[in-house]
Formats: sequence, C-alpha cells, structure tokens
Amino acid sequence: VIMKNLFFLMTVFFTQSLWAEAGLYTSDSKTPYQTSEMNSILERITQENPERNILIYVHGRNRKIQKEWDKLSVLEETYKVNVIMFHWDAWSSVLTRAVGKAEAAADPLDETFKEIRLFKESHQDYFRDHKISLLCHSMGNLVLKFFTEKILLRSEYSQEDPLFDNFMGVSPDVPLLDHRLWLSQFNLARKKFIMMNNRDSVLLMSFALDLKDKNPHGYR
Repeated sequence: VIMKNLFFLMTVFFTQSLWAEAGLYTSDSKTPYQTSEMNSILERITQENPERNILIYVHGRNRKIQKEWDKLSVLEETYKVNVIMFHWDAWSSVLTRAVGKAEAAADPLDETFKEIRLFKESHQDYFRDHKISLLCHSMGNLVLKFFTEKILLRSEYSQEDPLFDNFMGVSPDVPLLDHRLWLSQFNLARKKFIMMNNRDSVLLMSFALDLKDKNPHGYR
C-alpha cells in the first residue's frame, strides 16, 4: 500500500511538473510541445485544416491547466480556427500572483514568435488568404507586457512587418498605469482590441492583492 501511494504521489508530482513547463498545446493532444516546435505544429495543422485561420492563445492565471486545455476545442469549433496554446507556469498561490513567472515566460514567448515568423516567411502564399491572430487572456497579457518591454523594444522585431493580423487582450490583468504606453509599443499586430469588464470579480481581487503588496498601480 505504501509503495502504491508513493507511486501515485510521484505520478502526480511528475505530471504537475511537466505541465508547469512553458510549452505549446493543441486540442488533439495533452502532450506538450517545445516552443521550438511551433514551426512544425503550424505545418501540420495548416495541412490538416487548410481552410481555417490560426489563433495563438496565451492563457492567464490558472492552477489547473486542464481547464485551459478544454477551452481549445471550444474555441476551434466556435470560431472555426486552428488554435495553439502557449502555456506558462501561471500559478504561485491563492493569495499571490505569479508576476515573476510571467516575466520569465517572456523568453519562451519570444522563441514562439520567432518560430511563427519563420513559418510565415516560408508560407507566404498561405498567408495571402489566411490570418493569424494572438489572444491573451487575463495574466497572459502580463507575459506580453514583459515581452514587449524586455525583448521587443530591444531587438530586430521593431524593424519587421506585423507578425499578427489581430491582437485581442481579454480582461487584461496588468498594471493600469502605463497600459496604453506599452501597448502602443507592441507593434506585432496590425489591429489591437482590448476587452475589459469593470465588474470582473477576479480582477477586483487582483487589485486588492496589489494594494496589499503596496503597489500603487492597480491591476486590470
């Protein structure tokens, strides 16, 4: 019985550790892909569903990645798109926010974007008739913020054409102060849309936690 329980605990620990790593997920498999495999994932899904546009999804604060994975097939069937999710370790505790982990996720997000750029450059005919969009939900916008400030503004990105046709920031859990500033500097999307709800209880809780940490900005 002891060995059986030990095996169970090791399995749970390994699974949680595996899902905690930054990586890519598609709706047809819970097995993670490395960010360096984005090019090959795009190759496969565009061949399997060549009529669909592409959506890159960066999820927000969530302890259970299963909930995020379940959303992928819903998004695909609702909007008739191919969805690839960028996963990052978005959990610290009930009373804290994984801000440091969001900052660390900026680097694998950078690698992901570079792979997308390579795919677009080698499939220009495909993208004459198809669009690729970026959707960041909640704290997923914080990952994008760190990417913009740490990497985008200090690299060759600023000299390139927009990578995405659309960017959608849904319920962005980011500092309200200077939100417009860094978002204006994110030049990898032709069109940008921000969707927010002032009655969002989760974001109100984030604001309360922010005050607790004596950060004057407030998070939205």
